[in-house]
Amino acid sequence: MRVRAGKLHIDPGYDGVFGTIKVFTEKERKKFQPQQQGLF
Repeated sequence: MRVRAGKLHIDPGYDGVFGTIKVFTEKERKKFQPQQQGLF
C-alpha cells in the first residue's frame, strides 16, 4: 500500500555503494518500537 501511495523514501546509491529504501519514517518507527521491545 505504501509503495502504491508513493510513501517510500529512496536514497540512490553511488560509486559501488548500495542505495537504501526506507518504508517508514523515523517518527513512525519510534511509535512502533516500544511494542516490539516488549516481545523479547
